[in-house]
Amino acid sequence: MKIPEQKIDDIRLGNEIVDVVSEYVMLKKKGKNFWGNCPFHQEKTPSFSVNPEKQIFHCFGCHVGGNVFTFIMQHEKIGFVDSVLLLADRAGIDVPKSNVNFEPDSETEVLYRANQMAGEFFINNLKNLPNPAFDYIKSREIDPKFIEKFGLGYSPDKWDGFLNFSKINPEKLENSGLAIKSERGSFYDRFRGRLMFPIYNLSSRIIGFTARQLTDDKNSPKYINTPETDIYNKRSVLYGLNFAKESIRSKDNVYLVEGNMDFVRLFSEGIENTVAGSGTALTENQVQLLSRFTKNVTIVYDGDSAGSKATIRGAEVLVSQGFDVKVMTMPEGEDPDSYVRTKGTDAFYLLEAKSLSLIDFLIASFKNAGFFENERKKFEAVKYILEVVTKIPEHTTRNFFLNSIAQKMEVDENDLRKDYQNILAGVFRYQKKSEPKPVGKNLVLGTLVPIERNIAFAMLLSTDAVKFVSKNLDELELEDKISNTIIHKILDHYDDFGEVNFEKLISQVQDAEAAAFITEAANTQLDEDTNALKTVEDTITKIRKKHLQDSLTKLIVQQKNIPMSDFTAQIELQKEIMEVQKTLKDF
Repeated sequence: MKIPEQKIDDIRLGNEIVDVVSEYVMLKKKGKNFWGNCPFHQEKTPSFSVNPEKQIFHCFGCHVGGNVFTFIMQHEKIGFVDSVLLLADRAGIDVPKSNVNFEPDSETEVLYRANQMAGEFFINNLKNLPNPAFDYIKSREIDPKFIEKFGLGYSPDKWDGFLNFSKINPEKLENSGLAIKSERGSFYDRFRGRLMFPIYNLSSRIIGFTARQLTDDKNSPKYINTPETDIYNKRSVLYGLNFAKESIRSKDNVYLVEGNMDFVRLFSEGIENTVAGSGTALTENQVQLLSRFTKNVTIVYDGDSAGSKATIRGAEVLVSQGFDVKVMTMPEGEDPDSYVRTKGTDAFYLLEAKSLSLIDFLIASFKNAGFFENERKKFEAVKYILEVVTKIPEHTTRNFFLNSIAQKMEVDENDLRKDYQNILAGVFRYQKKSEPKPVGKNLVLGTLVPIERNIAFAMLLSTDAVKFVSKNLDELELEDKISNTIIHKILDHYDDFGEVNFEKLISQVQDAEAAAFITEAANTQLDEDTNALKTVEDTITKIRKKHLQDSLTKLIVQQKNIPMSDFTAQIELQKEIMEVQKTLKDF
């Protein structure tokens, strides 16, 4: 049984699109719409628009668009039904399971459900005492309520513990990263005898796991992660962001730590605007993810950790994206977890007050490493720091740091600026901002190639066009599936409401390409001279002419394949050819 249309409408109305999208994208109001960097492609200049009046979104860069359901489908890589259920849960609307027609062919949803089942399995095993994971957590003095909040668990030290529990097809478990296929073709659990940290996406759905070793086995890695799957990409995830995002947004700052346990400690002690980078250099995808919530990052640096050093290397990406980056250094032998656990949050904040800008941190690091004592090494340090400065987008900030570098590194400022100019050459590129363009007289749709889409586009913009198509629908033979779907849905809408409701229309088509098409029309501004009705009439004429030309070609080919000895067939075909040619002359 399908979810009733009225229930879907209630869920849609209960999830205001600006509120929903704001949980994923940092939006700023400009005119009637809200704008931000598109979450579906990388960009530096915002081209992603959310229209609160029409309750739709559209990207003028990659042309993705739709309503609140479409956004969740695209972002979470799930089907329509699952997007409805997710938003129903968000709005506190109950959807009886008997009403749900699940999509068993959704491979993505299979991966989500396998990971969810694994999370529950690991949690239950942690409660099955005694076990080494519980002993480890107890030794780290983690509050039980946060063990539950973060879903920490234990993978039993068995080769087939989860395999036997789940009853899921082993190949599906392999696709989800939860099982490994041996050379002999058998399957076994990937995670065995480890403390399990579920990794969540922004909607708090489990997409993978980080598993910590609980023994001193030197032949086994301390941490292992879910491999890359259709729902998990390590380069696009920050541990804990789903829990921390609201605090990050409200405080307009985020603490970036290395390990999952560092995150657990800080968050559980009230420092909730924290995420973990999991010991790898920050990627552009992760930085873009953070930029939705803040442009201010404090790197909590553990000098003894290779992971923290990788984070510093990744800080250059933060700087290039316009972030204000500060570095907070832990005392020797301490990490954020141990420091807050033994010294408390007040000591943490006092330490934060000594944070340095990224540039000042680099200068101090080079100086402490002895680079200033050798001219060649000092030159190398200056060159490296200048390369970082060239990545800062704001001219005023760059100018400030150049002055600061000259003073603190005791180099001539004029020479420094010459070196800077040499490094700067070719770094910056002008990026033209993508803006919605008014549609002229011909209603050209650009990348939307099929000619039938001109009809659907015009119908979305003009009730006269809708009326004309309604009268002439029987004469249309539409080959483009998207056009056919949209045109018929528009006609149904017009019959029911006397107008086109873009938001509701998108819910009914349930197709990403169609949704993008509809939102492009919704964001189109018509010139006064544009005649949508004329566009429809001309397009229908072109379609009919194309069909006649195709028919003529088929008839000619057919005639050539018939021997002249079949006189009757030749005559009949010639008559048909002449009839089509005569009709074509009338166009």
